[in-house]
Amino acid sequence: MTRSYMGYVSSLTTNTVAAYTVLNVDFLLVGGGGGGGSASGNSGGGGGGGGFIEASGVVTRGTYTVTVGAAGAGASQQYGRNGTASSFLRSANGGGGGASASDGAAQGNVGGSGGGGGRVGNGGAGISGEGNAGGASGATSNGGGGGGANAVGSNGSGTTGGNGGAGKSNSYNGTNQAYSGGGGGAGSVTAGAAGDASAAASPNSAPANRGGGGGGATSATAGNGGSGRVVIRALTADLAPVSISTTGSPATSTNGSYTYWDYTASGTFVVA
Repeated sequence: MTRSYMGYVSSLTTNTVAAYTVLNVDFLLVGGGGGGGSASGNSGGGGGGGGFIEASGVVTRGTYTVTVGAAGAGASQQYGRNGTASSFLRSANGGGGGASASDGAAQGNVGGSGGGGGRVGNGGAGISGEGNAGGASGATSNGGGGGGANAVGSNGSGTTGGNGGAGKSNSYNGTNQAYSGGGGGAGSVTAGAAGDASAAASPNSAPANRGGGGGGATSATAGNGGSGRVVIRALTADLAPVSISTTGSPATSTNGSYTYWDYTASGTFVVA
């Protein structure tokens, strides 16, 4: 497959020839994870994982904005906050916040993956192509698990919070690890587990830059979601006609036949 090429466009008025270059890239987008919900005397839902997108695209000479989504904050006796979107050529939504019954509503927030429900409420919907729905709450004593990129969150049951849904793995930056898992829902006796290592069990916070959901809580502050990530890669052999510079201090190295740029903070990707 040809990954880059030189094209030529003739000017009708000057008969001069201008060259342009296109470069094919692959990219990973992980939105910020949703925060866990909390309820006074009831159990909050886990936060949903941030949207997860693997895609390919074409860049030409110019400056491209790279946005790394922020984590959603865990709540104290209210809904968890949604994470925010990550973007480069496309956009991956933030995860939905986990539900709270304290403010009169119990359905988890919609997001890349949806937040878990609270107090017999349903989980929030996930966005098609990015993630899955959160789990439902079966009673006031449990919260549903947040949805993950690879699986829906589990429903709460009895006095046990629902487990978060599993995320998806990616190795563009040379490390195969999970992203965008759902946070565990709170339970009055047994806390729900994280969907995977990218997320958090109730009532803990998810690790940074992996887009996982925060854990829900009962009568306490719930866990924060994890911030997002953007990874761009191109075949090293295709980089000869161009010069790449960046802002935002992404980690840059090679992985097999690819060169990658791993953004954990927002910045730019400049092709010259």
